[in-house]
Amino acid sequence: MVAQRPAVIIVQPTDNAALAQPLRAANAAGIPVVAYDQYISGGKLAAYVTSDNRQAGYLNGEYLAAQFPPGKTLRLILVEYPHVSSTVERLEGFLDALRERQRSYQVLRRYEAVQPAEGRAAAVALLRDFPAPGSIDAVFTVNDGGGLAIVDALDKAGRQEIMVASIDGDPQSVENIRAGRLTRIDSAQFCGPLGAQAMRHAEALARGRPVPQHTLLPVFPVTRDTLSRYPGWQGPIPASFRKSWPSSQPYWNNLPQNTP
Repeated sequence: MVAQRPAVIIVQPTDNAALAQPLRAANAAGIPVVAYDQYISGGKLAAYVTSDNRQAGYLNGEYLAAQFPPGKTLRLILVEYPHVSSTVERLEGFLDALRERQRSYQVLRRYEAVQPAEGRAAAVALLRDFPAPGSIDAVFTVNDGGGLAIVDALDKAGRQEIMVASIDGDPQSVENIRAGRLTRIDSAQFCGPLGAQAMRHAEALARGRPVPQHTLLPVFPVTRDTLSRYPGWQGPIPASFRKSWPSSQPYWNNLPQNTP
């Protein structure tokens, strides 16, 4: 793409490091690069558009904290993926919310999953490691790619006592919330608006206009109470509203955050 000398390049990285050298080549050629969803570690991006991943985890944490009696220590399973910035930020936001809500917790075990096959393997290990009903209070999964397989396995094993918090807004996860099937909250990305914002920045750069270097789009907390407000992945981003659970930020804000 650099050899073709386009006015601008848009890319959705799937690995923080893999595109560092090509980005530096684009920098040397004077071609602006817009990345969305994931960052590139190395080189300089003209614009970076992503979901507010820390907010996604934070919303899950504050909502889950409100589902248990005061003083209870939450027995947690974490299903993480420490290889890309987005999933790391989600986990950090989740744990920050528990701490800020003064909810004590115990991490019973960590598993790694971000794809369905990994989720199925994690579910087998989880049920092997914790076979007794009531031994786990909640499971946090960093995305629905791995998380949906875990919900399916727990449901088939009759472990409906476990609360699940996840991220992405996959339609199946939303349906699980609607049906009361383990998942209590899913912080949903707005995939349509995310791509649209990347394209708007790319057009502006191609025309020589300045754009914010970093744009964070809000994520939406899908719960039984907010289902009627959620339009789905393609958006549009709905209006701000007051949360029905305790929060240090009582209103969910629908505005993107830009940094120069």
